[in-house]
Amino acid sequence: MITRDNVVIEINALLYFQITDPMKAVYEVANLPDAIEKLTQTTLRNVIGEMDLDETLSSREPSTANSKPFWMMPPTNGA
Repeated sequence: MITRDNVVIEINALLYFQITDPMKAVYEVANLPDAIEKLTQTTLRNVIGEMDLDETLSSREPSTANSKPFWMMPPTNGA
Protein backbone atom coordinates (compact mmCIF):
# COMPACT_ATOMS: atom_id res chain seq x y z
CA MET A 1 0.00 0.00 0.00
CA ILE A 2 1.15 3.51 -0.68
CA THR A 3 0.68 6.41 1.73
CA ARG A 4 -0.17 9.96 0.73
CA ASP A 5 3.53 10.87 0.87
CA ASN A 6 4.36 7.99 -1.56
CA VAL A 7 5.88 5.56 0.96
CA VAL A 8 5.24 1.88 0.28
CA ILE A 9 4.14 -0.01 3.41
CA GLU A 10 2.94 -3.53 4.19
CA ILE A 11 -0.05 -4.06 6.45
CA ASN A 12 -1.24 -7.19 8.21
CA ALA A 13 -4.92 -7.06 9.05
CA LEU A 14 -7.52 -9.17 10.77
CA LEU A 15 -11.05 -8.94 9.47
CA TYR A 16 -14.29 -9.99 11.08
CA PHE A 17 -17.38 -10.02 8.91
CA GLN A 18 -21.01 -10.93 9.32
CA ILE A 19 -23.23 -12.05 6.47
CA THR A 20 -26.50 -10.18 6.85
CA ASP A 21 -28.24 -11.50 3.74
CA PRO A 22 -27.33 -15.15 3.06
CA MET A 23 -29.41 -15.30 -0.14
CA LYS A 24 -27.39 -12.46 -1.72
CA ALA A 25 -24.15 -13.93 -0.40
CA VAL A 26 -24.90 -17.24 -2.13
CA TYR A 27 -26.67 -16.18 -5.31
CA GLU A 28 -25.23 -12.75 -6.17
CA VAL A 29 -21.52 -13.29 -5.46
CA ALA A 30 -19.52 -15.88 -7.40
CA ASN A 31 -16.73 -16.24 -4.82
CA LEU A 32 -17.63 -14.70 -1.45
CA PRO A 33 -14.24 -15.10 0.31
CA ASP A 34 -12.48 -13.53 -2.67
CA ALA A 35 -15.02 -10.69 -2.83
CA ILE A 36 -14.57 -9.95 0.88
CA GLU A 37 -10.79 -9.97 0.48
CA LYS A 38 -10.89 -7.60 -2.53
CA LEU A 39 -13.31 -5.22 -0.81
CA THR A 40 -11.09 -5.16 2.29
CA GLN A 41 -7.96 -4.48 0.24
CA THR A 42 -9.66 -1.66 -1.65
CA THR A 43 -10.98 -0.06 1.53
CA LEU A 44 -7.58 -0.28 3.25
CA ARG A 45 -5.86 1.22 0.21
CA ASN A 46 -8.30 4.13 0.21
CA VAL A 47 -7.86 4.80 3.94
CA ILE A 48 -4.05 4.41 3.92
CA GLY A 49 -3.76 6.47 0.73
CA GLU A 50 -5.22 9.45 2.58
CA MET A 51 -2.68 9.18 5.44
CA ASP A 52 0.97 10.19 5.75
CA LEU A 53 3.50 7.60 6.93
CA ASP A 54 3.67 9.27 10.36
CA GLU A 55 -0.11 8.98 10.70
CA THR A 56 -0.11 5.29 9.83
CA LEU A 57 2.62 4.52 12.35
CA SER A 58 1.06 6.50 15.17
CA SER A 59 -2.55 5.49 14.54
CA ARG A 60 -3.62 2.47 16.58
CA GLU A 61 -7.35 3.12 16.39
CA PRO A 62 -9.37 1.26 13.76
CA SER A 63 -10.28 3.47 10.83
CA THR A 64 -13.94 2.56 10.83
CA ALA A 65 -14.97 6.21 10.54
CA ASN A 66 -13.45 6.31 7.06
CA SER A 67 -14.91 3.07 5.74
CA LYS A 68 -18.44 2.05 4.86
CA PRO A 69 -20.07 -1.22 5.85
CA PHE A 70 -20.40 -3.72 3.00
CA TRP A 71 -24.17 -3.29 2.70
CA MET A 72 -23.70 0.45 2.03
CA MET A 73 -21.26 -0.08 -0.84
CA PRO A 74 -22.70 0.61 -4.29
CA PRO A 75 -23.42 -2.51 -6.37
CA THR A 76 -20.92 -3.49 -9.04
CA ASN A 77 -22.02 -4.17 -12.58
CA GLY A 78 -21.13 -7.57 -13.98
CA ALA A 79 -18.93 -8.87 -11.16
